[in-house]
Amino acid sequence: MILPKKAVQEMEPYDPPLEGRRDKLRLDFSENTVGPSPRVLKALEKLNDNEFACYPEYTKFINKIASNINVSPQEILLTNASDEAIKVIYDTYLEKGDEIVIPTPTFTMFRVYADIVEAKIKNVSYAKNLTFPTKKVLGAITKKTKILILVNPNNPTGTPIEKKDLFKIVEKAAKTETIIILDEAYIQFSEETALGLIGKFDNLFILQTFSKAYGLAGLRLGYIVSDPDNIKNLKKVASPYSVNT
Repeated sequence: MILPKKAVQEMEPYDPPLEGRRDKLRLDFSENTVGPSPRVLKALEKLNDNEFACYPEYTKFINKIASNINVSPQEILLTNASDEAIKVIYDTYLEKGDEIVIPTPTFTMFRVYADIVEAKIKNVSYAKNLTFPTKKVLGAITKKTKILILVNPNNPTGTPIEKKDLFKIVEKAAKTETIIILDEAYIQFSEETALGLIGKFDNLFILQTFSKAYGLAGLRLGYIVSDPDNIKNLKKVASPYSVNT
């Protein structure tokens, strides 16, 4: 048996129940059980053999997203949903032994990808009533902190981060040159997006996805919004065609 690297040997596997779920009421992954807009299915039916035979082109779609969320196209990187977005940021900035702060419980892949890189994980527990631990998070940010994870609203607790608290955290992280990954996978259910902070803080990386409210979990489509220079660096690491046609 050929053994993987030590970090992988020591990892707990992420083993979600993926099979035999489609005829059931699925609440475990927060999938949209109504499905996508009927207009999505009509658009897919229009694809022809040339669309499938060519590598995908992204510019027109990126421009549409940029217009929709009021940012520059240069501030967007398409990703194969949020999972790839997390991994691309880690692969670009996180090195073995770097400290990453993760408020817990939250989305498992933040820990999984950090374990692969052999980062030092500092967990900050949510309060017993599941409110966001603002004071503890602020106290956890030091000059040693390379990345801080924020999920707003949080998965699986549904906990929001108040706008004033989020600003305090981003502001302190900027002073310590700490990268903030802000996962807004469920932002359509709270409408308190932090996209307005893009352009003001170059340490902020916002993740959004079409998997939840838009009902497109099967198409694996998301994006990162950040400073244009950050996007340029991420593009060096990201697979050039990970998002399909």
